Amino acid sequence: MSSEGDATVRLSGGASASREPGGSQFAPGTIIGDRYRISSLLGSGGMGEVYRADDLKLDQPVALKFLPAALANDAVYLEQLHGEVRLGRQIAHPNVCRIYDIGEAGGAHFVAMEYVDGEDLGRLLRRIGRLAHDKAVDIARGIAAGLSAAHAKGILHRDLKPANIMIDSRGDARITDFGLALASDDARGANSAGTPAYMAPEQFDGTPATVQTDLYALGLVMYEVFTGRRARHGITIPELRSGEAIDTPSSFVRDIDPAVERMILRCLDADPAMRPRSAREVYEAMPGGDALAAAMAAGETPSPRLVAAAGTEGVLSRRAAWSCLAATAVMFVIAFVLQQRTALLCAVPSDVPPEVLQSRAAEIGRAAGLPEYRFRASGFGRDSDYLVWLSDHTKERHWTARLRGGYHPITMWFRGSERPLITREVRPSPWHDDPPFEEGMSDISVDLTGRLIDLHAWPHAGASPPRRTDWAQLAGFAGLDITKMKAVTPRELPPVYADERVAWDGAYAAAPDVPLHVEAAAVRGIPVSFAIQGPWSESNEASRRMPFRGEFLGRFLKLLRVAIFILTALLAWINYRRHRYDRTGAARIAATVFVLTLVSFLLYAYHSRDVATELNTIGNAMERALVASALFALLYIALEPHVRRRWPERMISWSRLVSGNLRDPMVGRDILIGITAGLAHSLTASLAHAVPSLLGGRDVLPRGGADTLLGVRDALGFTLGGITDSAQLGLAMIVVAVFFAIVFRRRSFGIAALYLVMLGTQLVASRGHWHLVISAFLIPAIYCATLARFGLLAMATLQYAFSLTFFRQLPVDPSSFAFAAACVPIVILAALALWAFRTSLGGQPAFSVSLLDD
Repeated sequence: MSSEGDATVRLSGGASASREPGGSQFAPGTIIGDRYRISSLLGSGGMGEVYRADDLKLDQPVALKFLPAALANDAVYLEQLHGEVRLGRQIAHPNVCRIYDIGEAGGAHFVAMEYVDGEDLGRLLRRIGRLAHDKAVDIARGIAAGLSAAHAKGILHRDLKPANIMIDSRGDARITDFGLALASDDARGANSAGTPAYMAPEQFDGTPATVQTDLYALGLVMYEVFTGRRARHGITIPELRSGEAIDTPSSFVRDIDPAVERMILRCLDADPAMRPRSAREVYEAMPGGDALAAAMAAGETPSPRLVAAAGTEGVLSRRAAWSCLAATAVMFVIAFVLQQRTALLCAVPSDVPPEVLQSRAAEIGRAAGLPEYRFRASGFGRDSDYLVWLSDHTKERHWTARLRGGYHPITMWFRGSERPLITREVRPSPWHDDPPFEEGMSDISVDLTGRLIDLHAWPHAGASPPRRTDWAQLAGFAGLDITKMKAVTPRELPPVYADERVAWDGAYAAAPDVPLHVEAAAVRGIPVSFAIQGPWSESNEASRRMPFRGEFLGRFLKLLRVAIFILTALLAWINYRRHRYDRTGAARIAATVFVLTLVSFLLYAYHSRDVATELNTIGNAMERALVASALFALLYIALEPHVRRRWPERMISWSRLVSGNLRDPMVGRDILIGITAGLAHSLTASLAHAVPSLLGGRDVLPRGGADTLLGVRDALGFTLGGITDSAQLGLAMIVVAVFFAIVFRRRSFGIAALYLVMLGTQLVASRGHWHLVISAFLIPAIYCATLARFGLLAMATLQYAFSLTFFRQLPVDPSSFAFAAACVPIVILAALALWAFRTSLGGQPAFSVSLLDD
């Protein structure tokens, strides 16, 4: 006989109700729906009757759950039955009873589900008492794993009790009866329902079900499994609401594992906030619940699937998630303010849209007698040598202010051709030397105010009659007055044949102390060369003086890439031969890299109506995407198995992401942490560049170029392309850390060695700039701390967030033509941070009190 506390009821408005299960509706041998033959009654309860039946069509046993006859036409209970099927079919887990379908025959509504050959846990406990400790641990793990699978789909059981847990013939636990289950989004406004003896205290006050209420019921079930006793002695609802103290399990069972007892008591805490955050956390706390640790202890390489299924939950508390989100926003604002002191685009005028500059270049070409070219391409360039020269020859504190009136370090070039601009190298768009300069081409460069900086042309021989060259007009386009300049002897040969050569020395009116030299040449009166030069033109000082640049550094990085490629190929071959690599993960990553690279390339690319040019662009995009995906797959096959073998816990979120589990809380957590760390890197770097000016010193060399001015399409290409680069860097760094850990035999020493290597690289690349030396100590610490605590996914996200916020400059004026393009990476990063924030909560509400509540 079931007690009142064991019957499933609904509580509404604080009132209580109970209902005794009715008698059997069907006799053995009854045929249901011309398909199922009733064998026997398995059990009955407040929410229905369950029969064993034979599926005559498939010739296998099934379980049929019917609504009681008295409720067969009750719309509420019919909808509940349909809801059970809708929700139950979403869960596929060894510890959850599978639901097949719903049917109706002769007015009787039923659910067809998997038949579990065994008995329910309630009967088993009444028959034998408590279970042996090891078996109790197995049962508890199974229930927690099944409940975790339901919660992962956003489903709350709401009626977890021994009677709804079957122990099959193999001794495994199977959760059944999702008759009261609700999607977590729907549970907020639902009435409390369930079995009173297994309800959480807050449910008696009408509080809607949550993950924590399911965990309270799990704690009660575990209490019975390990002790053979009920945790609460009350029978009636008023008795159960009294909040009696619960005896510790060890007061009845002396040999219970202390870790098990702590977890049971945590589940039974009266305060929902003090209970475990998830069923997976309960599973992990059980002895033997961490299969990943067991595999490592045995010296085995855990499979990618085992790593992804590791028992670590990774859910952030609301306080931690909100703290990360708030820190990200604050650091971005501070970095943006500092950028106004250090970014090149904030020091030079950039108010003229590229379309206007292009029209200006076309006007200059027409005035010079050049034809209207059918094919045209454009891009930006930066003259870093001029910045170094100006810094050396200007004693003013804010010397970058002089960039607004004199020679401009940023130019926009326009290339015209009578033939398609088909590149010889695999690149998105033509460049100054690709395709090679030939007859029928021109190259015109203007600064960001539209002044002519450079002109090179190769007109067809005899294409126009001879004329007198108007050098004054061309100099006027350059912002120079030729009558105020000194004619000098030309000292350079033009790039093509010329029958007239001239040269002048002078300066801009707004910057008379910056000497300029103009070399020009013409053929038959058509200019073929006009170039503004200065003392900096051939100095290459930028390569020797600017941080993170230089010929030596470039050669070193190329040599390092070659060495890494050879080592990668060797390791990949070894892992392939030994079948140690993650085949599925490598295939998915290769496909993802291919798509990202292809789309990014096409967004960057130069497009034309000419079929040959477009085919060349598409061919280049396909080649670049194939090479990038193949190289990344090779890198992944070579390096990922070694990380998975020696540091698998830092691959869990990555493995879950690769497996497609985008809603996993650990994935959201590590991406959110990575974004926060990336903003910390960006803020540190921005602060390092701004420190001299903030402390009253001279401006440092401005950073960045003019890529932001290219437009929204280019910004999208940059944003997508950065994903692959960031993932490669993250994987390379964690592999280096693992290598050092192997050499020094301790992970902490490996992280320390990685820090020293990064520190040394930063110090060398900073070239003695004291303000960058300070950040050289902090930036490696950010990377190493993120890697040591969170792993590969957080590392890749860190680099991605840094690249989006540090290298893309955001104009202050929202009316600027470049504002929309500059906002693209920021908007995408903000959306990613909000998604990661929500996912990291693992189903918890973002606020402790709903904003919709009164």
